[in-house]
Amino acid sequence: MSIGVTGLRKSFGDVSVVHGIDLHVDDGKMLVLLGPSGCGKTTTMRCIAGLDTPESGRISIGGKVVFDSAAGVNVSADKRNVGMVFQSYAIWPHMTVYQNVAFSLEIARTPRAETKARVEAMLELVGLRDLGARGASQLSGGQMQRVALARSLVTNPSVLLLDEPLSNLDARLRDYLRVQLREIQTSLKITALYVTHDQHEALALADDIVVLEAGEVLQRGAPIDMYYAPNSSAVAQFLGYSNIFDATLRTRTGATCEAVLDTCGLAVTGTAGTAGIADAAAVCIRPNDIHLSAAPSNTTASDLPENTYLAEVIFSSFEGTQVHYRARTDGGTIWDIVSPDVAGTIVMGTRAVVHVAADRVLILPRTRSDVAAQ
Repeated sequence: MSIGVTGLRKSFGDVSVVHGIDLHVDDGKMLVLLGPSGCGKTTTMRCIAGLDTPESGRISIGGKVVFDSAAGVNVSADKRNVGMVFQSYAIWPHMTVYQNVAFSLEIARTPRAETKARVEAMLELVGLRDLGARGASQLSGGQMQRVALARSLVTNPSVLLLDEPLSNLDARLRDYLRVQLREIQTSLKITALYVTHDQHEALALADDIVVLEAGEVLQRGAPIDMYYAPNSSAVAQFLGYSNIFDATLRTRTGATCEAVLDTCGLAVTGTAGTAGIADAAAVCIRPNDIHLSAAPSNTTASDLPENTYLAEVIFSSFEGTQVHYRARTDGGTIWDIVSPDVAGTIVMGTRAVVHVAADRVLILPRTRSDVAAQ
């Protein structure tokens, strides 16, 4: 079933958290709300679930209106047929795995045979078939998260809402459960709304991503479109462009721009990401798009081609399949660089050259969320 949100507004006291946002999730698709803490993504989800009451707006689930401030409609949370998985799992430790998953069916007075069949099928689906009798307090974090997912799905909800459900897990387990969660969602063809501040989760899980900032929608699109074509530097920052520098636009010819970094005057050539870019711009570069090499002896800045700068390596961290560097250019800007060359000889203190191809540089409108490199 689809989810529709129109003109949603929510405040807590004098603090406005959600500012009239519109959302739509198609039947069987997963929409990911991406943004920093405090941007309104969890509040939006709680309003859809019926756990928070908006000041104004309209919410529908499967074409049925569950909230409409103008019409005075506000269907209670227990009547919206929504499954929700919380960040904290909310598993009852005194119950077994089976009892946790069966609880909502028992409250609804579902016949015992049907309850048993549905719980066993759900435990099979989430990979916990042999753990039904185990006490919930004896489970690992990943197992608890799968119990929470099974408990949300066993009631056959119209939609599934997930509030940063993987954030308490270690990186390897997050990667594993992320794949499993996506497989379950697509196999059941259930409409889902997922909240996260993690760009990797957003890109891996979503059919569509909505980037929120300060209670407003900054951009919506398919993951691949968002990744390669953010519409502002704030969106770029959420999607992995860790090198974001305040700059002033100097020249523009079609899509090709030259900008000057405000902090040091370095000229950078790149591609304009939007026709509406103003003089106050931001140069945005992903760390894996920067090439780092040792500087030949006696090299001067005048010897270097476009988008190539002398620098000193001030940080180096081996990360298995890659090396993460930070390099300070002679102009004083610090660049984050990720290199696949794990056998290289570049170490801290190396005199180096950083280079980025012009087609890997986005010059975008500067927005309030940017964190310019120092």
